[in-house]
Amino acid sequence: MITTHLALAAHLLAAALLQPQTQETPLAPTFEDLRPVGQQVTDLRGGPDLELVVYEVSDLVDPVLNGDRAASDAPPPSAEELAARRAALTAQLVDDAKRWMVPPLGDEGTLVVTQGGALVANLSSERQAWLRRFVDVQRSSLGRIYVVETQFVAAESIAIDALALAEQTAVFGPTEESRRPLEELRLVGGVEILSAPRVTVFARREATIEIVERTAYVREYALVVVAPGNQQIVDPIVDVVEDGVRSTTRVVPLPDDQLGLVLDVQFMDLEEPIGTRELTIGSLGTKVTVGVPKVRTVRLETRSRLARGETLLVSGRVRLPDGSVDSPLTFTRPDGSRRESLVTVRIGEVVEITDPATGATSSSLLFSAF
Repeated sequence: MITTHLALAAHLLAAALLQPQTQETPLAPTFEDLRPVGQQVTDLRGGPDLELVVYEVSDLVDPVLNGDRAASDAPPPSAEELAARRAALTAQLVDDAKRWMVPPLGDEGTLVVTQGGALVANLSSERQAWLRRFVDVQRSSLGRIYVVETQFVAAESIAIDALALAEQTAVFGPTEESRRPLEELRLVGGVEILSAPRVTVFARREATIEIVERTAYVREYALVVVAPGNQQIVDPIVDVVEDGVRSTTRVVPLPDDQLGLVLDVQFMDLEEPIGTRELTIGSLGTKVTVGVPKVRTVRLETRSRLARGETLLVSGRVRLPDGSVDSPLTFTRPDGSRRESLVTVRIGEVVEITDPATGATSSSLLFSAF
């Protein structure tokens, strides 16, 4: 981390560049290095209460980049693709810092990425202190392994009404008393836990869960001319439609023993049976039947901060202008009944536990520990 006060920036940077350089001492950043994309260096100047700090974050981005490459079966990326992915991960790191900064980032400061991939923070001392801790937490959490348990719940609206949700998200604490409304919901008739998958993920790495049923159908037909003989045949073209849930999760370690949860859930509801229609193929006059599937897709995104042992509940409920409550996550079941979908998430950490008697260590999953 290199700290530079703007009033002395040019002098300090020039002096640093004139000093002898060794293999262990990297070159000090130049103004060109410091310039954010599309922004002049002078734009970084703020009021007297702002402090400028330049953070080198390549050691936070490259391990994630290398981990993604190791987990992929795709061919090695080109240099351009690698650079684009590195830039995207750096931008994601900045977005995480902006989203969860305490106090929230306002108009009085800036947080940008430079041409050279460094993080330039021009912030108040309070926000700067939080950002230093945020960067330190990212470094200390590179090898941490988290387990995200996601429950997909279907319930009658009247059962969800009992939760008296003030907003689309609610957090239930680790104590038995605070979790009672959530536990009682699971015991109500008409409430069904559709699935409760667990996924293991490294800090700041994305993990995807798919609970999807794929159905093939004939989308269209192609008229094919076969030689010799100039024969014409009708060849079906088959496509696949999905029904179910796809969930992407990312866990971001935060200061004060908290975690940021990035959750993106896609609900796909296929109307069955798949509808059909008849077509006539060209001059042959051949009649064929093709499928016309109807899929209702609803996407649910949330960015939440969780403390140790807390459980997040996410609903699609919104309050309409007339005071009534509606949810786009209400789906019709095959038996004709209607259910609302809810998502609950809790995060545990894989930790090493040492037996005091034998000194042997073993891995254990603790949902009360981050």
